[in-house]
Amino acid sequence: MNAKETIADQRSENVKDESTSPRNGIQFESEVDSDYEDDTNIASTNGSDEDIHQSIPPESSNKNPTASIPFDKLCLSESLSSLSSTSPRPKIKPSLDVTNVRRINKPSLRKSLFSNIPPTINFMLHNEVSSHNLHPDIKHLLKWKLSSISPSIVRCCVSNSGYRLMKRNVKDWVGTWGKSMKPLQFRVMREDQKVNHFPGTFQIGRKDKLWKNYRRMLLKYGEKEFDFLPRTFCLPADDKLLREEWGKVKKSLWIVKPPAKARGNGIKVISKWNQIPKTRPLLVQRYIAKPYLINQTKFDLRLYVLITSINPLRIYLYDDGLVRFASKPYSSSTSTAADVFTHLTNYSINKQSATYLSNEDSRIAQGHKWTVQALWRYFEEIGVDHSGILEKIKDLVIKTIISGEKPMTSMFEENAKNRYSCFELFGFDVLLDCDLKPWLIEV
Repeated sequence: MNAKETIADQRSENVKDESTSPRNGIQFESEVDSDYEDDTNIASTNGSDEDIHQSIPPESSNKNPTASIPFDKLCLSESLSSLSSTSPRPKIKPSLDVTNVRRINKPSLRKSLFSNIPPTINFMLHNEVSSHNLHPDIKHLLKWKLSSISPSIVRCCVSNSGYRLMKRNVKDWVGTWGKSMKPLQFRVMREDQKVNHFPGTFQIGRKDKLWKNYRRMLLKYGEKEFDFLPRTFCLPADDKLLREEWGKVKKSLWIVKPPAKARGNGIKVISKWNQIPKTRPLLVQRYIAKPYLINQTKFDLRLYVLITSINPLRIYLYDDGLVRFASKPYSSSTSTAADVFTHLTNYSINKQSATYLSNEDSRIAQGHKWTVQALWRYFEEIGVDHSGILEKIKDLVIKTIISGEKPMTSMFEENAKNRYSCFELFGFDVLLDCDLKPWLIEV
């Protein structure tokens, strides 16, 4: 099967499925209602074994019910209307504040289309609750295990959907949102438990593994299909290759990255060989020196991708996301290499800049953080057709996941008891160059 044919013919004809077992194709939809940014303020966890979901006062039913959301599309929806991150996000208290929660005419359960299959949960947003109460016998079984990184928005959504938030040491939980897990932890899970990870997703989440899997596909299918990740060298193994490449271009910029850190930690832009840190392992990557600029500043896109199934591979792309700007005007001069506010777009770095401007309105393209939808509107205003950019981004997302699909499938089949027990939300960071070509920065 060709890698693009199952996605409305958007995938290149030469890229083929490397999965070791048959698939029913890949679904690519924009249905993940989510804003889970890298700078999310994680609330501390002080849950108890009691049901902390406060009952909602009766209200008139909403005449415009929202669409059902099956359990395998965990609703992580959080409003993008507040883009200012100068103050921390509020922590979720044991008794939720229901002042702004609205009751809607949306069933708590969604019936299956198939016989002898139980219904699934209709997940509510952070500011809504169903007017149809769950039966106490069902609600008693819905236990959500809190973790040290349970985001506030997830706690709101699952609590509004009928789950009871439980202590971390609870045993009979059915859902959780936690840190990455080792293979043994998947093996001891019950079949009815669901977690926010697949075994082996470090194959695309670690920068060194991402490059090695991408490189393998590049060598197999060529640059025509795989030309969206800058040339990367994994040290110490690629030290000789890097020295050869370094000598070909004088006075150029390179970017140095630790293989397994996030939020800009350990990342630096360099122009001299002696600036490469001695720490190993380490990645040295060609720097995209001519990015597309808005207001003379560099930016990247944070896009949210949900995988609900590895075999068959099922991918969902949320139709909005974040546009993160550097807080100083861009310059490709090697003299600016050390200025992180010029070259890096991570919010966790730029919020420290004296020139950082927050954005209070998701509909407006202003400040140093926009929504992706605001960017598309900006492009329309200046006469740039963003549809082609979006299709290239979809292609990039699919091929990136396919590059790590084979080892991920193998690890999933070895360690997971149930094909429905896992899902995972990824943040894809994409940079547009001066020709509006999307480049993958990291996953």
